[in-house]
Amino acid sequence: ASDVYKRQGHAHIKNDNAMGFDMVITINSPIVINKVKSINHKVDIEYDNNNQITLLLDINESLNFQDDFIIEYSLQGDQINTGILVYEDEETSESYFLMMVEPPKLINPDDLVPREYIFVVDSSGSMEGDPLQTAKKVARVLLSELNEHELFNVVLFAGGSQLLSKNSLSPNKYNLKKANNMVNVSSSGGGTNLLSAIQRVNEIPLTENVSRSLIVLTDGAIDVSHETLDLVRNYNHQQNLFVIGVSQYQNDLPAIEALSQAGNGQEFIVTDAHQLHNIQKDFLEYVRYPILTAVSYTH
Repeated sequence: ASDVYKRQGHAHIKNDNAMGFDMVITINSPIVINKVKSINHKVDIEYDNNNQITLLLDINESLNFQDDFIIEYSLQGDQINTGILVYEDEETSESYFLMMVEPPKLINPDDLVPREYIFVVDSSGSMEGDPLQTAKKVARVLLSELNEHELFNVVLFAGGSQLLSKNSLSPNKYNLKKANNMVNVSSSGGGTNLLSAIQRVNEIPLTENVSRSLIVLTDGAIDVSHETLDLVRNYNHQQNLFVIGVSQYQNDLPAIEALSQAGNGQEFIVTDAHQLHNIQKDFLEYVRYPILTAVSYTH
């Protein structure tokens, strides 16, 4: 015997001899859904409207469901897209909203916002040996990738802090040599006064319509106090913070992650110099294409 049941207008047969499995997924998006596909299972896709789709598991898949169910979808179009989803809770009479801003699939170089990179390099005692040498190599590699229209600066920190220039510099040969010399001569020693370094960074004058990124190179064996994290958060409206961690120890990662999260950035972990190429590639892909800056909203 068999039993026939209906789901979203589709008739499925559930055999007595086989265990059935069913799945219905609805995707609501504030932005027009561009593409959607199932990686490893057959599905029927129903477009309810441009911002909502329903995925129904094929009957043959429902009777032989062994692999993970993976759905990929894209919201990227030809230009910057924005949208808002609103949810009203009838029980509490409270309302919530989700706002999304999606970059275009292909970025026109003319649309890129000019960039400013400030390298904050840990030269404290815990960086002695391989961590400091790896941090120096990372800094030199990233400095070499700067474009002629970009700005940069360097801050070294340990017990105190040392600033390359009161104003960020263009990456000409003279300034890059000056920065490389500063990084090369730094030696590990002293404490880990990251707070002082962040304060020095925040004193560097901003350049209008330029996207500023702080790049902290550290082993994570630093004192990331609540005061430091609050200071980073207070300046999120004008800069992002990324951490390149040069550490072989898992217990150093929480400080690295907390710092990058406070700065609305991302952490990248380097355990040895052989990973430099991959870290360089991943980091540059992540930060090299800013197309919005000084974003604000009113309500």
